[in-house]
Amino acid sequence: MATIHITDQFGLDFKLDPDPTSVFIKYVKGLREANASLKDGKDIKADTVGGYPFTTQSIGLSFQQPVPLGTTGVELNIKPDVSGSIVLSAGSKLLDQTLFDKPDAKPLMDQQYLSAALEACLEGDLTDKSGDLQFGFGAGTDVVLTYSQPVNPTDELVSALKTTLKSFTIPGDLEDLNGMDQKGIASVKGTGTLTFTGAINVLTVTNPLATVATGIPQLGSLALNEGGSIAVSASIQFTGGYQMEVAKLDAQRILLGYSRTNGEEFEASITGEIGVSGAIGDFDVVKALLETVSPDGHAPVDDLQKAGLSDDEIAAISSAVKAGIQRSLQISLTAGLDFSDDHTKAFLYEIDLSALDGAGKLAVHRAIDGDLSALEGGNLAGVTALRSVISGTHERTRKLNLNLLGILNVGSVSDLLQSSTLIVDPDTGDITIIDKTTASDVGLTVNNFAKDGAKLRRIVADGFLATCTYRASQTGFHSDIASKCWAFALHQATNFDQIEDYLNIAVGLGLIARGDADTKLAEVRSVRQFGRSIFRVESSYDDALFRTLFFDALGQVRPQAYYEKKGREAMAATLAPGDPTNQARLLPLTNDDVWNKMSGGQTTFPTLFSGCNAAEIADITGDYSIIKWWASAMCALGQSLWKLLAFLNSSGVQDPNNNTFIALRSDLNNKLKAVAKQTHDRFAEPWGLVAMGMASGLQAPTDLLITCPRLSLSFSDGQPAPLAAGAVAGH
Repeated sequence: MATIHITDQFGLDFKLDPDPTSVFIKYVKGLREANASLKDGKDIKADTVGGYPFTTQSIGLSFQQPVPLGTTGVELNIKPDVSGSIVLSAGSKLLDQTLFDKPDAKPLMDQQYLSAALEACLEGDLTDKSGDLQFGFGAGTDVVLTYSQPVNPTDELVSALKTTLKSFTIPGDLEDLNGMDQKGIASVKGTGTLTFTGAINVLTVTNPLATVATGIPQLGSLALNEGGSIAVSASIQFTGGYQMEVAKLDAQRILLGYSRTNGEEFEASITGEIGVSGAIGDFDVVKALLETVSPDGHAPVDDLQKAGLSDDEIAAISSAVKAGIQRSLQISLTAGLDFSDDHTKAFLYEIDLSALDGAGKLAVHRAIDGDLSALEGGNLAGVTALRSVISGTHERTRKLNLNLLGILNVGSVSDLLQSSTLIVDPDTGDITIIDKTTASDVGLTVNNFAKDGAKLRRIVADGFLATCTYRASQTGFHSDIASKCWAFALHQATNFDQIEDYLNIAVGLGLIARGDADTKLAEVRSVRQFGRSIFRVESSYDDALFRTLFFDALGQVRPQAYYEKKGREAMAATLAPGDPTNQARLLPLTNDDVWNKMSGGQTTFPTLFSGCNAAEIADITGDYSIIKWWASAMCALGQSLWKLLAFLNSSGVQDPNNNTFIALRSDLNNKLKAVAKQTHDRFAEPWGLVAMGMASGLQAPTDLLITCPRLSLSFSDGQPAPLAAGAVAGH
């Protein structure tokens, strides 16, 4: 036990008599007296809590010597000189923002608190790794210990300060949690690793697509599931700056939460090998994946063997699937972490201490030490999970996409498997089953896991263009499942311009108003670096929406001028207006007269844009080329589609062997082949997705995700979700 002697420069002098569970009783090691000084801005002896100007002055707290803390040995040392501070806070600023709607937590949210924070350092060489004061933090890291005591504005400040310090609790074990005062809040903040080992449900999403290379689709219905889930075993590490917080709801119940330190990156990594529950062989993980899309719940487990694959090839496919699941999980968890911050917990549990059995007590103790496996496992008496980025990754982030490239041509998963190979996008984890001829032509093999993810995404984009046409024709395999086009970007170091680009895309897709986007950009304009960012946008199209891409409300083919207009609007929407080069590019995109004058050919561009430099003219030329290509392709496909549909509507012919029918479908297929040969690389970029969205009247349900440590924003099914509370920080 240590006696705490506290003085200030205005004559305040008192000794604390700490509570039995106070840090100064339970954890101080080898120190009988600790001398501390208050660095207050004015004499506080006659002040009340509400009378001290906390907003303009602060009260510092410094010790004259290190204060060693630990259980069996020294684990933490409270730093001397600048060891802490005393502040007045509202409960709503200390606790998870989403607890506003929880009746049991409302008294804490409305409460005022006097908070004492102490700065400490975790020992660099811990011989005993099983102590109670390590919390998963790394050796040698700086740690902030905070205890917040409920107060009233009329309380005497000195008396409230004494109560806060003598009750100061570090949540090191269950005894500490039981001994905390009601409404008290204790937290520890540092840098380290939270761990989880157990089962996770990976949600899969089926994306049925067509491919030109496979040939003309046959007639018929496609039996396919929209998706499902795979129970996989995984070991996860969450590494970075985080805070563990305990709030005492009443005599027996606490809230236990973990949050990312605001503005800092918190990385998720998958350690060890992904497994499948009950797996006994290399092929089991592939079987589990395919079963999620098979309509009868049973995958065509023998199809790959029937296709003549060797054991080594099957093992390679299994490894590819595991790699895809692992990467998809990592992206999902990282995005979920970015949505959390100081006031929105990544993990939040309500715990009834009186209801815990032996397993529950062990789970809580391990969680305090940084291992969340048992708490996340569920079914523990006395434990209610309120939020988790592990079990809730599907809510605001992304899922594992399974692109079936060519299934609309062949009609079944079995037929597709026997003529295709399986490729994993190394950036997103998405899995694409693609016909072997196409994969070979572009150098993608299961053995290299598609090292060029951008190349794979361009091929999938080509498939979406073929899908538009085949599904609008109503003559191929029919599916009730929507087909999806999407764009993805991952930047390890993100700047303001890239964040602006992301929000411009959201504006172009009609997900957020221009004024609201400008407001959000203004909030973070002073931020120099946003850290790692994840951007993903996905639009879903059914048959009716596909037809709107080619025909107006009267059923007439849309003219090329329509697509040029939409292509220009889409390009303009994705450009940041403040950039000088973009200003030059916006001139033909937003001015009909200038655009029409460009029909004279690219040799006239230097004269037409005489005020632009060579780089700006090159960008203008690139914009013109892709918009003209896309507009011409869509118009040509629409005309071929109209002829085919007009024949079907007038003749009622359903015979796939009818000569006229075959000729019209051959014409459509040839047009698609010609388009595929000229597909512009930039079609796979967000511009292509925005252009298709605008051409269909922005009716496609669209999900958009932007996450980084300093800004998080999502839209689900076309409905905007609010900016994560506290997720904007101006550093």
